[in-house]
Amino acid sequence: MFAARQIFFTPISGAAIEATQRERALNAEDALKAAHTETVQDRRGGPPDSR
Repeated sequence: MFAARQIFFTPISGAAIEATQRERALNAEDALKAAHTETVQDRRGGPPDSR
């Protein structure tokens, strides 16, 4: 009727989890800094974004 599904989990070490969390925090910090810089430039009439 239904085929049995097997799910395999790869164990992740505590150090790998900490590294991942550290990277996410750094990415969030970088995004916050970029947003702040953009806001300041907008308020000061800075150069337009070069996208």
